[in-house]
Amino acid sequence: MPRTLLNNGQKFALYPLDYSANLLSIEQNYHQNFLPIAQSALTQLNSQGILLQPNQISLLQNDEQLQLPLLSHETISIKAWAKCEHCEILDSTRKLDILSQLTIWKTEVFEAILQKRQHIFLAYLRVYHLPQLCEVVANPNIQEKLGRFVALPNIVVSETTPVLTDRTFAQRKRQLEKLEPSLHPELEELQSAIASLTLASQQLNN
Repeated sequence: MPRTLLNNGQKFALYPLDYSANLLSIEQNYHQNFLPIAQSALTQLNSQGILLQPNQISLLQNDEQLQLPLLSHETISIKAWAKCEHCEILDSTRKLDILSQLTIWKTEVFEAILQKRQHIFLAYLRVYHLPQLCEVVANPNIQEKLGRFVALPNIVVSETTPVLTDRTFAQRKRQLEKLEPSLHPELEELQSAIASLTLASQQLNN
């Protein structure tokens, strides 16, 4: 859900960022079956240098003086890039409950956005793994630039490793465009649960 309308074919790297704090709590943002993945991702961000609730340290004795956010590391890992395949504008007349079923977000998230703005930009991103991990200098002010593109070093991209297959992406895109409820929601919940277990297993191995 970008802040502005994206153009078809627009390409950009995906910079990891804790965006959830801008609206609701993480539990209010995401469906229960996605929470373990979201929590793990935010924990990883924290370990890379993006603090969920930035701690600050005063450089002078007076608390009203200059304060700086603390970063635990100096670099951020970029693992994927995306290409915009479609972007549309939604308002309160759309079936937000079905949109919620088809995404990771709860209905309350869409309602919270519509209370602040009259519409929602919904982007259909085709996401690809980067051929190799890209490390960039962490930007402590990145939260202030939400909705705007931030300059990054040149990154070599390839469409050979999409996150979703062509068939799966086309199916998901069609469901969102037509707001078609999932035919097998129980299987999708099982798939999410298996993904969470796989993630937990990997963390345990680490």
